[in-house]
Amino acid sequence: LNAVDRVSCWIDVDSDLMSSMQLQVSAAGRVRDSVDSLTSWQPTWYPAVRRDGGLLTIELAVLRRDLVELPIAARESWLIKAAPLAAGHPTELSPIPISSEWRRIIFQP
Repeated sequence: LNAVDRVSCWIDVDSDLMSSMQLQVSAAGRVRDSVDSLTSWQPTWYPAVRRDGGLLTIELAVLRRDLVELPIAARESWLIKAAPLAAGHPTELSPIPISSEWRRIIFQP
């Protein structure tokens, strides 16, 4: 996917910013998944890509058991980052994470 524009979503389930799972999707629906750029992680997930004029909408559905053990506890939190990546842009995160680029998701009961 490095040769095409794509959207990348990073998920850090232990919120330590040291390692994360990454899901990438191109406008054509091509995908790649990895953990810290290692492609041996093979989760079950499904992208939905919709283009409406100049707006591209991408939805991702991932089996929770491929991210963490079930069930997810109330008040558990993860860090998530999503960003467009231009063709030729590397997929790896900076070795020193920028915490302001991440958003905290808190699960409610």
